[in-house]
Amino acid sequence: MTTPAVIEWRGPFNFNKIEEYYGILRGHKGVYLWIYEGNPKRVVYVGTGTGEDGIFRRLCIEKAELICGKHYCFKGNSDIDPYKEYLRKDYSEINELVREKNFYYPESNIKEAENFSTKDFLDYLNKLLVYTADLSKLFDMDRIDDVSKTLETQIQTFLLASNDIGYYRKWGFQSWLGKVEKLRKNNFEKDFEQLLETQFKFSLAEINELNNFSTKESFTDIIKSKLEKKINY
Repeated sequence: MTTPAVIEWRGPFNFNKIEEYYGILRGHKGVYLWIYEGNPKRVVYVGTGTGEDGIFRRLCIEKAELICGKHYCFKGNSDIDPYKEYLRKDYSEINELVREKNFYYPESNIKEAENFSTKDFLDYLNKLLVYTADLSKLFDMDRIDDVSKTLETQIQTFLLASNDIGYYRKWGFQSWLGKVEKLRKNNFEKDFEQLLETQFKFSLAEINELNNFSTKESFTDIIKSKLEKKINY
């Protein structure tokens, strides 16, 4: 029986001031979470950083991309649940929010999206915290990219299925939480089996939906069934 790797998270870090954490994060390679400070706090993006300067460099790039409109963004405040308000919406509902100028995503091709201002992106950025998991101390460097994408996918699929979060329709298995790297529509059964070969266990007291995460408990037949339905529209 495989013993799950116990993940320790660092943070929270203020995403808008990520440059201040260079000394802490520059050597970290692994997985990171964007957390929206709503009610409750929610994971709104999951990513990996395994290249030069690892997670730190990746977050600096994404901060610039977000401000420049290369990432989805929504208008909100600390009182909203971003899953309920936005990320559980279906494709047509999301596009209606874009027309109402309350939501933005780069590929929408909806004229009203052009009216999302730089201030809107900055306001969103200011409500984001970051948590990081440095996997370089747990796994050999020749495995770090693969194992990071495995953990990324496990977190994404757990949240997508258990919270019924939507997808970019045009991209298939591209979710609001990021591209699901380790699951493919045309190879789902094999990919899902391989996804469970590496087990992780962790909790984040501040993030309710992640407190009970583990592959043994989380990836049940119910979750698998929900994932299959999501990618086979």
